[in-house]
Amino acid sequence: MTSTEPLLARVDGMKLETPVGLADPRNSDNLIIMETKVSATDLARSLSEHLNRVRYRGESFAVQRGGEVVCRIVPAGPARCTIADLVRVLASAPAPDRGYLDAAEQVTRRQPRLPKAPWGR
Repeated sequence: MTSTEPLLARVDGMKLETPVGLADPRNSDNLIIMETKVSATDLARSLSEHLNRVRYRGESFAVQRGGEVVCRIVPAGPARCTIADLVRVLASAPAPDRGYLDAAEQVTRRQPRLPKAPWGR
């Protein structure tokens, strides 16, 4: 490997690239995903506590039944919806009919005026 080639590593099936001279991701402890094993019985008794640990602390759990892992509880990823997705959905929606637009305009006109701002704007 030459000094200009990046170091490559795989963490949980994800390829990471780090330029030479920076910390090697294979040795970074902040990439270690901690997973706690919990029996299905214990999980059933304290589900709320486990869900809070997943949500607020980012913990993961391997749920065991009969000593065998049957599923994993992991934090949900961020929503994968973009503004472009919203624009696409709105563009594909049918146009509102005239009755809806008239009703919306009436409701808008009946709204009381906002009071003047106390700071003079």
